[in-house]
Amino acid sequence: MTGLYENIYDLQNEKSLTFLYRAPKIELKPLSIPLIMQKYKEIFALQDEQALAMAKLTEGYPFAYQVLGYLCFKNKTSFDKVLFEFDSCLEEYVYEKIWSETSSMDREIMSAMAKSASTKVASIREIAKLDSNIFNVYRKRL
Repeated sequence: MTGLYENIYDLQNEKSLTFLYRAPKIELKPLSIPLIMQKYKEIFALQDEQALAMAKLTEGYPFAYQVLGYLCFKNKTSFDKVLFEFDSCLEEYVYEKIWSETSSMDREIMSAMAKSASTKVASIREIAKLDSNIFNVYRKRL
């Protein structure tokens, strides 16, 4: 069973669903970039450089790995020709879902991060106009 962490966590910790409540919980890490590279290399008969570039685009996310491979296979073309469609799929099926479930304060902090010329916490906090105690709660979650 896979999906957004919050939804899975809520479902598997529902005490009335005893089979899920008792089931072992395994948190999966991102897929291995070298293994993704190897699969892309085999399936699409690519050189190492091209396969590695494709694998890095996925950042180890299984959905991105599947979508990028599918688009290249379906269109019978190289990955650089499907980047727009790849980004569109991620936006529609991943980013919009995550954004829709993000609190308004999380959005304000992400906006402050985007506006900040620096990645320093103090700079982001200043733009967001939050003290460190409140900011740290959101920082950990984000």
